Amino acid sequence: MAVYLIQAGGLPIVKIGHAVDVANRIAQHQCAHWEELKLIRQWEGAQREERMLHLKFAELRIRGEWFSLSRQMLGDVGLIQMWPELPLIDENSVVQIKGIHKPSGMTAAEVIAVAGGCLRLSRHLGLAHSSVLAWKFVPAVHCMKVSELTGIPLSVLRTDIYEPLASSREVSA
Repeated sequence: MAVYLIQAGGLPIVKIGHAVDVANRIAQHQCAHWEELKLIRQWEGAQREERMLHLKFAELRIRGEWFSLSRQMLGDVGLIQMWPELPLIDENSVVQIKGIHKPSGMTAAEVIAVAGGCLRLSRHLGLAHSSVLAWKFVPAVHCMKVSELTGIPLSVLRTDIYEPLASSREVSA
C-alpha cells in the first residue's frame, strides 16, 4: 500500500491519495481528468497516513483530495520517503508563478470580507461555502477568479506566487 502525490498538468495542484497499485490508480483518475496526471511523490503507507497528510495540509485544500502544492510536500513530511529524486514543477506553464512556498498574502478572512461575504465568494467560485471557510489563504487555482470578483491584484492576494506587475511607465521605458 502506498500514499502518493499526483500533479495535474504543470499546475501547482496535487492530489493526495493512497492505493495498492499506484500506477493503476493514476490511470483510473486520468480517464476522468483533462490535465495529464503525473506521479511526483510516493511513500509507504495507507489510509491512515493519507488522512495525516490531509490534516497536515488542510489549509492548502482546494476541494476533496486536491491541494495547492507546497514545497513542504516535496520535503520530509514525516513518512518514509520512497523516491529521493523528485521532478520539479514546470513553472513556465503557470502565468506569473515565481515559486511554490508557504502561502502568504491576504488571509482568507480578509478576502472574504472584500468579496462581500463567504456565500458570495463561494457561489462565484462554484464551491461549497464550507470549503471557502476552511481556507487560510486563497488556493492558487482560485486566485484569478477571486481577483476578478474582488479587484484585489494577484500580487497582493498571494505574494508567494505572483510578482507585482511592472507599471506602464516602466514597461514603456
